[in-house]
Amino acid sequence: MTGYFAAGAGVLEILFFGLSLWLGTYLFSRNVKSTRVGLVGAALISYALAAGCMYLEPIAPFSHAILAVPAQLLLLLPSLLCAAMLICTRVENLFGVARQAFFSGLGVLGWFVACGGIFFFLHPLIALGAALLPLVAALVLCWRHLRDKQPLLFVLLALICTSAFLAVSWPLACLPMGINLLMLGWLVAAQDAVEQGEAFLPDVFRSFDYSLLLALLFGGQVALLFWIGEKVEFPLALLLLSIIATSILVQVFSRSARKIAERIAFSTFPQVREARAELHDAADALPRINQQIDILNTDSEEFVRLTRRALSNFGDLQRLASSPLTRLPQVQERLAARGAKDDVLERATELKALLSESIERLKPRAKGDFGTSDEWRYYNALYFPYVMGIKPYSRRGSSDPPDPTTREALEWFRLQVPERTLYNWQNKAARLIAADLRNQCKLLLPEAAREAG
Repeated sequence: MTGYFAAGAGVLEILFFGLSLWLGTYLFSRNVKSTRVGLVGAALISYALAAGCMYLEPIAPFSHAILAVPAQLLLLLPSLLCAAMLICTRVENLFGVARQAFFSGLGVLGWFVACGGIFFFLHPLIALGAALLPLVAALVLCWRHLRDKQPLLFVLLALICTSAFLAVSWPLACLPMGINLLMLGWLVAAQDAVEQGEAFLPDVFRSFDYSLLLALLFGGQVALLFWIGEKVEFPLALLLLSIIATSILVQVFSRSARKIAERIAFSTFPQVREARAELHDAADALPRINQQIDILNTDSEEFVRLTRRALSNFGDLQRLASSPLTRLPQVQERLAARGAKDDVLERATELKALLSESIERLKPRAKGDFGTSDEWRYYNALYFPYVMGIKPYSRRGSSDPPDPTTREALEWFRLQVPERTLYNWQNKAARLIAADLRNQCKLLLPEAAREAG
């Protein structure tokens, strides 16, 4: 009976290793710019590595402590990262580096003290609290950000599973943390898709199906050796985990890997490389396009939010291609006027031009290319960070722009405009851009625009 239990536990650990690694890397590939998404992705990857260590520990030919200690430390990280994620849901838009560091430090210190009891078995309630922290984060995220409260039913299901696991067997007490982390990762990815105005299920199912297929195709061959052999050998177990991890990483980051490979393969054929890149970008953007959003009947606040997202993705044509604003009537009219084909990249190109023209209309007339008075603030807040691509508050070393006007604007932002102030200006400017886009809709479709209100 003990052998069957150990085998079942090993299968569960492999399953959680693969699922956690896939969802964690998927979150990173989905939106690497989001702090919240990155923290949850890192928590899932940490748990996946811990699950892998726990699977290898009983069959290791060396001291078990070599794998047990890293597993315990890796199991501690998800709770810390989830605590930081809860903090970020409240301070992500405060732009106070010192404030974020202070509260994050308190969270890390508190959870180090609290979660240490899990690994030294001080009290089962401490283990329950650490396992349920990702669940608490999921509840907070769902309640604060998701308009549809139905995901709460899935969270309650995760709570039931957690209680069942803890009641049945203490050695499997770390698995409920994996269930809750997977639930949290799913909700974070869904929320990010809603914020971006993108479809979620087609993209996530495509990634999951491809990862599962590759993992079964290559990992199944090693699993067959397990079935043929009398016992699980450490080298084969390590090979199985490495094959599963490689299959997932290759699939999730296939876009980046493909671009690097084609840059090398077609280094002497730039036209072929650019044409293939456009086709791949269009194919990658299709699963994220949300056809259910009726852009003409969207309420004002939602339209402003979508406009703000489109502006933040101004320099990323692939992300811009999945914006619902590409279905604006003026985009369709511009495509027809120049006889361009109606595809996702052409629509993204026209939307980018449309946003650029709206930004130009914020510029004061006949007063030069740059100014620092109040009438310049909204134009400066959008044009230089988004159109020109400057990052005045980035800590990474970057060369100054060659354009003297842009250099002057960069220096002005760094010396005289706090980061929080720029953020507020951009939000207000996005409302002006959204109003301009809606006014253009009224000129093209007056009846539909009046009904949309």
